[in-house]
Amino acid sequence: GAVLDAQDRGVPLYLFDQPLEIVCPPLLAATRAPRYFADDILQSLGPAGFVRRARGHPCESPHAGVGPSRHPSLFVGRAGSKTSLHADSWGTAFWMAVLSGRKRFRLFNASAGDACLRPLRKPIDTYAQRFARDVFDDAALGSVAGCVAWDGVVGPGDVIFIPAEWPHAVENLDDTLAISYNYVDAHSLPSFARFAAALVDAKRWEAAQAALNEVAPA
Repeated sequence: GAVLDAQDRGVPLYLFDQPLEIVCPPLLAATRAPRYFADDILQSLGPAGFVRRARGHPCESPHAGVGPSRHPSLFVGRAGSKTSLHADSWGTAFWMAVLSGRKRFRLFNASAGDACLRPLRKPIDTYAQRFARDVFDDAALGSVAGCVAWDGVVGPGDVIFIPAEWPHAVENLDDTLAISYNYVDAHSLPSFARFAAALVDAKRWEAAQAALNEVAPA
């Protein structure tokens, strides 16, 4: 399939953001959130909560009738694999703990998204989530006035925190293993609420358009 074709072409493989509940239950049982990030408003919704319904996984879950939790999630990357510049969806913040190998993070304040990173916005976006700029191209990035990059290497035993709406790109310097958790606390709740409201409005608009098309097809 596509994975084997990519491997044949020499593309570094990357297991990206896969639910621990599915891919490695023993690691999930041993995982505890760092005390700095103990609050997650979404957890109050329980096993059938918003994140399960909105971002669930199709595989079976020990929780009857609902998909497994999306987070915490597992990242396993070969050296040289990377993720392009993006900001996580739903207005969530996240932390990542690196268990082995080194990851290079390059991140930007949320205000830089529209200012200098060439955002690729969707109509419902309340903030930019995808970008056209290659931020690991230092020459190209250096030519953009006012675009300040925060750059650092996160290694075994390190934890990094990315605030809500902050664009970031990641390069695996070694073969790496890491776990990550997206969450909503008092600081990221306004961003989450804006995104959720925009999505609900968009779904209502789609439903209204569908109803109108049934009555009077175009």
